[in-house]
Amino acid sequence: MEVHQQEDVGHDNNNGLHNEAISEFRKRVKDLLTSELAEDDTFLMRWLIAREYNVDKAFVMLENYLKWRKDYEMDEILDWVPPEDLQRLCPYEISFHDRDGRPVLLFPWGSWTPWEFIDKGRKEEYTRYMYQMLERCVAAIQKPAQQFVILADSSGFAYWHMTKMKTIEVNLEVLRGFESRYPEMMNLAIAINCPKVFSLFFAIIRPLMSTRTHEKLQIYDANSAKWMPRLSQYISQEELPKKYGGQKGSILIREKNKKEVINCSLEAVEALG
Repeated sequence: MEVHQQEDVGHDNNNGLHNEAISEFRKRVKDLLTSELAEDDTFLMRWLIAREYNVDKAFVMLENYLKWRKDYEMDEILDWVPPEDLQRLCPYEISFHDRDGRPVLLFPWGSWTPWEFIDKGRKEEYTRYMYQMLERCVAAIQKPAQQFVILADSSGFAYWHMTKMKTIEVNLEVLRGFESRYPEMMNLAIAINCPKVFSLFFAIIRPLMSTRTHEKLQIYDANSAKWMPRLSQYISQEELPKKYGGQKGSILIREKNKKEVINCSLEAVEALG
């Protein structure tokens, strides 16, 4: 599946036609938001686009999001240090950017073993870890960029993973949350090394995706001759790790907290598995 990389939210081609909706929406949400966010057209556009410029539906979506952030204590989530075993068995990293300056989430989900936590009563811990990952992606965005990119490595995903029903259910919950709480934050998602069984998994998650999210996906099998040129189109050789056809050497797995990073290569983590 191949699509063209989309422009950021602020470059929506119909902006001029939707000024009235933005103006009305701003008036509706001004008591819910800080003055800075209420004046941020890009932020307001995310919710309007997600609800096809229906101001009433966008208002409900934003209101639910703000309540969730308060209830889930999301403003403090970047200060949370996840357990070491969760970091080790479910690694990721946000340490390089695409050619337009968007941060790239390297998400080797195919090798993750989340059932080690979900099946042992640690669902909330895992879910919080996933939302912290998304918050780190958002925090890594620096203007003029407005969105992030996901590089999902599916290596290791197998048929028996489909038997982990509790894990699938939890990840579906997170996907629903991503759709309803992070609208238009993702510019592009490239899934590589997808085995045949991925088609079964995708059939489960596809109905939960909005049309816009689905249009931002590019899915490739293990034939690197197909996906390496595509990655190079979006990410410079200097930024792209060697493992994925670039020139960057040892790569960091993920930020440990706001100021520190785990100095551990992806290859080293794979060796532990």
